[in-house]
Amino acid sequence: MNKDQWRKNFDVLAQDFSVYAFDLIGFGFSDKPGSAPYSADLYVELISDFIREVTGYPAHVIASSLGAAYAVRVADEHPELVRSLVLNAPADAAKIVNASISRLIHEVRARKRAGKK
Repeated sequence: MNKDQWRKNFDVLAQDFSVYAFDLIGFGFSDKPGSAPYSADLYVELISDFIREVTGYPAHVIASSLGAAYAVRVADEHPELVRSLVLNAPADAAKIVNASISRLIHEVRARKRAGKK
């Protein structure tokens, strides 16, 4: 899925939020340099840097497919950057984010027990 597939949602979301959409390097309409060190760590770093440097944070993150799996890692590794996550069919999540998902589930359950949202 690339950023253009989200364009029908932009106007509605933009009524209440600043909306940004980008393709990760190697995906969609982005550059595909042969020398790039394609890895989950690279994508987590790119997403984190984008939130930090462009959007302001914490951000509401909507992501799909493999990007959704990387977004979970961003939320886990940099919780100050992510206010909420909306995940659409996170692909290969088990391989990429197993530990992150476990920590996030544990945190949500702990908050519920403590009476926090």
